[in-house]
Amino acid sequence: ATQELLIQSWRKNNEFDVVRLFPGIPKSWPVTSFDGLRAEGAYRVSASFEKGQTTGFKVEAVEAGTLQLRVKAKNLQGLKTSSDQKALVQSKGQWQFIQVDLKKGDVLTWGHQLFKQLAAETNGKKSYHFGLNPESQRHKKTSSAMKAIAAGK
Repeated sequence: ATQELLIQSWRKNNEFDVVRLFPGIPKSWPVTSFDGLRAEGAYRVSASFEKGQTTGFKVEAVEAGTLQLRVKAKNLQGLKTSSDQKALVQSKGQWQFIQVDLKKGDVLTWGHQLFKQLAAETNGKKSYHFGLNPESQRHKKTSSAMKAIAAGK
């Protein structure tokens, strides 16, 4: 159920895949992020959210396909794909609709430099992070502990 608050995805009319970011975040989660969640159509998604707006995202196409990404954001300046594919952007109310054809391995990104350390310091603000960021210290400690358990130590 928590994943449905963070990301929703479905196939529309057998034409393209829709991925909607942060459709149900409660106001009590002012700073929220997730890393590496899977979406319909073979996409791996990471994103951040603050004060009612998406502040950054990264969508990796595990397979080729047409993606329609829906985000709450005011300005998508700096939106880019790793293969320089053109994206069509339309506004519908508070939502931005981004439609783009992605090849296998393409990455669609927008936002600040959040993704080097997704669970970075939040200056004392309450924050919620979901998923495992391989760069985080928490992930490294958890991985080491799991390896030790598996080895019988």
